[in-house]
Amino acid sequence: MDSIKQTFRISLAKIEETGFSIKDTTTDEQTENIGWRIGFRPAAKETCNHESITIEVRAEAVDVTTNEVIGLSSIAVTYCVSDFDSSISFEGTDKININDKLLLNLLNPAFGALRGVMYTRFKGTFLESMPLPLIDVSSLVKPQKSTRATKERQAKKSAKS
Repeated sequence: MDSIKQTFRISLAKIEETGFSIKDTTTDEQTENIGWRIGFRPAAKETCNHESITIEVRAEAVDVTTNEVIGLSSIAVTYCVSDFDSSISFEGTDKININDKLLLNLLNPAFGALRGVMYTRFKGTFLESMPLPLIDVSSLVKPQKSTRATKERQAKKSAKS
């Protein structure tokens, strides 16, 4: 079986906080009914150029009994990406396709940075005692068919015929 190895060179260009809120409370909240909801989204096409991409990551502290968001933290992380055009493509104005392996490499440090922001911002609040979420980014990424690898396999099959 042929294996296609793709190498990416990425560098962190910028991290900025895009959102923070915490429910105003005068009493200590019990944290046993609080869970985390995690998400990410690539930035809209107009915020990207052919050398960089921005990924927004967020974590919401949610009261699991009411589904009410009681705290949130989000950041936008901008990366410079080599071989941008073969790794990232756009469909229309609102869909960005990112190579799965590249996306994993972008999300790991982004969620690590988010955990650091959460630690700092939730300090001194009732959420300080909540364990920060550990994020398995591979569970967040839905595998996409690699069009490049698929085309190369199809070309090899055609050449053998």
